[in-house]
Amino acid sequence: MRDALLTPVRRFPWATNVALYGCLFAGGDFVHQCFSRKERVDWTHTRNVAVVAFSFHGNFNFFWMRFLERRFPGNALRTVLRKLLLDQTVAAPLAISAFYT
Repeated sequence: MRDALLTPVRRFPWATNVALYGCLFAGGDFVHQCFSRKERVDWTHTRNVAVVAFSFHGNFNFFWMRFLERRFPGNALRTVLRKLLLDQTVAAPLAISAFYT
């Protein structure tokens, strides 16, 4: 079963990454609304969150992480910290601003 789930990820990494981002963002928004509101679910908001995730976050993070892995290969502590620093100082501000605009 594990191989059946991982086969599409290996064959279509970009498409599965974008799909997972969209589903996770939309699902997270839905769960948040269910627990934080007494009113009905705002499906327009959930749709908007999903659109941003499908169109920007999934694509941006897929190519950003590929760039980091190719530019700084390996998993030594120094390399991981370098990738973490770049991710948090360069990519995070872009991703956060795209989400809230």
